[in-house]
Amino acid sequence: MSATLIMNSDFTPLSIIPLSTASWKEAIRISFLGHAKTLEYYDDWEVHSPRVTMKVPSVMISSTFVKKKNFVRFTRQNLLIRDSFECQYCGIHLSNNTLTVDHVIPRVRGGKTKWDNVVSACKTCNSKKGHKSEMKPMVPAYRPDYYDLVNNARKTAIVVPDPKWIDYLGWDSSLVTVRAPDKRVH
Repeated sequence: MSATLIMNSDFTPLSIIPLSTASWKEAIRISFLGHAKTLEYYDDWEVHSPRVTMKVPSVMISSTFVKKKNFVRFTRQNLLIRDSFECQYCGIHLSNNTLTVDHVIPRVRGGKTKWDNVVSACKTCNSKKGHKSEMKPMVPAYRPDYYDLVNNARKTAIVVPDPKWIDYLGWDSSLVTVRAPDKRVH
């Protein structure tokens, strides 16, 4: 887990999918270079050199505005987010371990692996459907935009290393778990 949340100059995360973070070493480096300013520090985490002791940044803001791209790459994780972590045939909740990727029009019938032909499915439904096209997903496959995925992602649980992140993320606090980062120097 990276230790520092990087915000855009408009006080929104540079990216939600994936979450824009940096290692504590990278955060200190970009601070020294003037690419970002620290908004929050960890209360109980300092790093030491022979001459300097520094608090580790928890949240930083970019010095310049970075325009967000609306392009969404096709990945298994993004597919899960688009489909709200549910099998599109029976509605069962999925995790990365239980997800299969189902081609609505099977590949043996010319179906392509692209957003508008692929849905999340549990192993049972994917096996039952097989190479047939009779089963139809509850929600038709579609190409999401970045904001579709962000809205769905914010409805899922997330683990963060510092409670100070909660105010910056826009997540329902009941979905946020705080787990302190490993502070051993690597």
